[in-house]
Amino acid sequence: MKTIFVWLAMMGILAASITDEAYRAYRAHDDAKAVALYEKAASKGPHTQRIKAEYNLGVMAIRGRGMSKSRAEALKHFRKAALLGQGILPTYERTHYPKETVKIMIETYRYLARLETDATSRKRAKRNAEALQRLAEESESMTRQERDEAKARLHRCPEAGNLTEARRRMLDDFDCALYHRLARRFPETMQRHLRLYLAYQERMRDVGGIDPVAREIRTKMMRNLRPVLKDARRRKAACQKSASTSKARRTCASDYRNFVAELNGDAQIQPVGRP
Repeated sequence: MKTIFVWLAMMGILAASITDEAYRAYRAHDDAKAVALYEKAASKGPHTQRIKAEYNLGVMAIRGRGMSKSRAEALKHFRKAALLGQGILPTYERTHYPKETVKIMIETYRYLARLETDATSRKRAKRNAEALQRLAEESESMTRQERDEAKARLHRCPEAGNLTEARRRMLDDFDCALYHRLARRFPETMQRHLRLYLAYQERMRDVGGIDPVAREIRTKMMRNLRPVLKDARRRKAACQKSASTSKARRTCASDYRNFVAELNGDAQIQPVGRP
């Protein structure tokens, strides 16, 4: 095992030295050597160095250095860089990526926002660039105590990893354990629930209470949770059917009521009841 760790460390150092040498060649206008070295670094080593290599190959393609000037070739490399770095945005504050890598990913998304072939992909890349930029700036301006509090929030609710700290604070009363448990069976439903919950909290904060817009959001939350409640009723019925005593059947009913109360409390809404 120790041998494996040493080998991986050596690979990382080797990849870093290759990208550094490639950059020196680029600065010296030895573009052919720079391209060859970046291509070599892109094929081996840790993710951070492969991201750097693919990004720089994209830049060289867009500028026509060391290869023919080609938007298609540049787009190919920027897409590869984005694919390698796709985990940075949702796990930004938990994984402590090097600042250089974060800056490279921001620039990668900005290039993709210009070069992608369809409007949806361009908008997605632009949103990713803006979100990562906000997270980076926010992290820079936070005090040590604020960083500790932010890490505690993420430890409690890892699903909030791609939210800004201002929005994460709205989750202080959110039952992340319940969310995580239900997200395994209802991923899309619970993702919508989180978005609606944040929209509801933001609306109440902005207007200082519940207004027609907040009530409409609350109604959407109730409708969104119907599949979860339907599944809970099915489980209650199966539990009562298999129960051999009246006490066991009452326990099934009690577990169902407790779950509904837990769900309604998390949703910050009145009892949902039967759809």
